Order: sequence, then C-alpha cells, then structure tokens
Amino acid sequence: MKSGAFDFQLLKTLAELPAVSGREDVARDFIAKLLKPLADEVRTDRLGNIIALRKGGKGPKMLLAAHMDEVGLMISHVDPRGFLRFVPVGGIDPRTLVAQRVQVHSQSGTYYGVIGIKPPHVTTAEEMSRAPKMNDLFIDSGLGEKAQQLIEPGDQATLDRTAVEFGDGMITSKALDNRAGVYSLIKILENVGKPAGDLFVVISVQEEIGAKGAMTASFGIEPDIAIAVDSTIAADVPGVPEHEQVTRVGKGAVITGMDGAMVSDMRLVKFLMQLGKEKGIARQLKIINRGGTDAGVMQKSARGAYACAVSSPARYIHSGVEAIKKTDLENVIALLCAFAENCSKAAWC
Repeated sequence: MKSGAFDFQLLKTLAELPAVSGREDVARDFIAKLLKPLADEVRTDRLGNIIALRKGGKGPKMLLAAHMDEVGLMISHVDPRGFLRFVPVGGIDPRTLVAQRVQVHSQSGTYYGVIGIKPPHVTTAEEMSRAPKMNDLFIDSGLGEKAQQLIEPGDQATLDRTAVEFGDGMITSKALDNRAGVYSLIKILENVGKPAGDLFVVISVQEEIGAKGAMTASFGIEPDIAIAVDSTIAADVPGVPEHEQVTRVGKGAVITGMDGAMVSDMRLVKFLMQLGKEKGIARQLKIINRGGTDAGVMQKSARGAYACAVSSPARYIHSGVEAIKKTDLENVIALLCAFAENCSKAAWC
C-alpha cells in the first residue's frame, strides 16, 4: 500500500451529498466519476449500484461493498401553511431530530426547513414527560401556501449538516454512515497493489432499508469472499457500561464477528485479525446481536460467500452529528489493502 495524506476535503464532499435510500442519483454520479480512472471496468446496474472491477491474479474473487445511501425523511403531507409531515427512511431516533435544519429535495429545487415540535408553553405535562415520537414532529418550510406548489409527497429531506474536524483527529457530519466506507473504497483502489484475485468494489444502494443493492450486486458477481465496508456503532460514551461498549473510537478497524444479520465466517475474521497483527494495523473485534450490514445478504448470495464486515467505529450513528476518528478510517483502508493483496494466503478459501 502506498502512503498518502488523509483527504478530508474528499470525505467532506462525499458526506454532504444528498442520497437518502432510493434517491442516490447525485451521489452515484459523483462517485462513479471518481472510480472510472481507478478500475479496469465501471458500470451501474439496474438497481443503481456502482460496480467496479480491478483485475487481479488467480486468487479468490473478492467483493468489497460500501453503501452510498443515508437515513433521511420522506415527505408524506404538505399543508396549506407550509408545514410538512414526514416518515423516516431508515432507522432514525426521533429524539435526534428536534430543532434540526433540513434540506428538502424536490423536482423544483432544494428548500431549507426546520424540524419543529409544539412549544413547551402549550405542551401538556404528560407530553413533556415522554420522548417525542415521529408523528409529533413536522418540517416548517417557511414557504407558506407556496409549499404545495413546490414540494409534494414523495420528496425527500436530508439533515442540513456540514462536515467539520474537531478535537484530536475527529470528524463529525451527517452521513458518515456510510460515506466513510465509500471514502475507504476509493482510497483502497488508489493505494492497493495488484490484488491476489479479481477485486470487485460495489458502492451499493438502499442498505439502510434492507441491504437491497448489495443483495442484487452480489448475486451477479458470485464472490468467493465478501466484505461489507461500513460505519458501526461506537458505544464508548458516558452512561454505557464497559461490557456494552462493543467498539471504541480510536482503537482501529472494527472486524465483525457477529451482528443481528449474520454470524461471520470465523476463518475470515481470524485471518483479518492475524493479518492486522502482522502488518501493525490497529483492529478490534465486534460481537453484538443487533444491527447488520451488507455482509448479511452477501453471505447468502448465489452459492454463498465467506463474509464479514470491516468498519469504522462511529459515535451518534444515524444522526446529524455522526463522529469518527481519522486513524480508524486509515486502519480500515490499510487492513483491506493488505487483505486484497494477500487473501490467496487463506488456505481455506
């Protein structure tokens, strides 16, 4: 692997693109242009996945997949005063949405709005005592009666956040789940030597609503080994007991042994853990029985694949202030470059 400086501007650009599940067009067009000079073949399939191929040796056929979609909102009703009702697209905690700015994307343009809730002065004691529910919230478009002409049900909204650096090598933004993974795959293609076998890179769609893109892409590719490259929950925050802190920011790439969608192939997990040790790459093992990644569907595609996930630990996931550490992302890239170059050493594959 070649060395290179961390490209914050690229990650910032990727994170700020709008790409709620099912409407990934803007992000797809931008990412496809970046991948074309880095791969031998680049194409887009019927569902909207980008599929890139870097030809390699005679080793196992590898698939690395990172989803480009993000959680967001879909407008369900526009009232005459310019207030918009919405439903979530993907898993969003309504507590994180109160008083947030959003961008509403429609055919006529992009419009700013703010997410509101009843003022405390007219909220009952019972309402104040419970966490807000999704149907308590609305978007104030500020457009008044013009809203019904400019915005319609089915339009989508993204959180209005920019990516910034803070603290000791930290980055916060919307959509780091999973533009951090997309960034990783771009950097892997830039830095990897000759892969041991053909290396397929998939930038998948609709992961947040059921891993639909990776399912169709992996059936077409039929990989021997499939790894989801994602962002995963870092629970290393106040109030979480140590034994429940399934990953920690700053401790390196996260290799998933189990999540709510799969039990990973432990030979692959051990191979990655040992490879990281040999190469001096920080890594950590995640064991949890909730959540999931594209790896869950890739594992059972076609004839099946040796599968797991390699992720960056992220705090405050599925919110507008997701937070990751640069060194963790660099360790993901280094580990997967080493894997692509050395996977033929896995005698079990």
